[in-house]
Amino acid sequence: MSTLTVLGIIFIVLAVVALAIGVLMLIGGRRRTDIIESKPAQEATQWELDPSSIRPEPRPMSEFETFVPEDEFAPFTEAVKSADDWYAQGCGELRGGDEAQAASSFLRAAELGHARAQTIYAIQTLRGKGVEQDYEKGRRWLEKAARQGNVDAIYNLGVCYMYGRGVEQDLVSARKLLAYARGRGIEDAGRLIEQIDSGELSDPIF
Repeated sequence: MSTLTVLGIIFIVLAVVALAIGVLMLIGGRRRTDIIESKPAQEATQWELDPSSIRPEPRPMSEFETFVPEDEFAPFTEAVKSADDWYAQGCGELRGGDEAQAASSFLRAAELGHARAQTIYAIQTLRGKGVEQDYEKGRRWLEKAARQGNVDAIYNLGVCYMYGRGVEQDLVSARKLLAYARGRGIEDAGRLIEQIDSGELSDPIF
């Protein structure tokens, strides 16, 4: 057998081996691709959510309150109340006859700067209704409300000066305050001014 024939046989064998390896790699690659592409689909099927496993929507706050004692919520709910909220609550309590609780609510609103609440709490304090009577304290709250232009506070502050309640009696200052209140529609202020002018004061209002 010649050298040329031997080389030809070797070339043919190598070609066949190379072809076989190529076919095997092609088949293996396709199989690997099929496995990779099918895996996500299998996992999606395996972990598909059951509606019963989905957490429900959060319950409304009212439902949570049934699980937490009311007194534990109080610091949070009271903290977010506005001056108007406390004032409205005080008005409701006052209409219900609970003067002490109303005074407490009006004080909360007064401390937040609510002029009407300051006036009502001042009058309660001056008269000792729902709170210990204290003329000086009542007069101070009237001054706070009067500085905000509350006419009722100005009128009652005039009464304090007229009768010397929580402040030294000063009929001149009393008349000025009452005249201002009369000019803004408080008719009783005019009657008190007449008493000051005549020098005959009636019994104190408080």
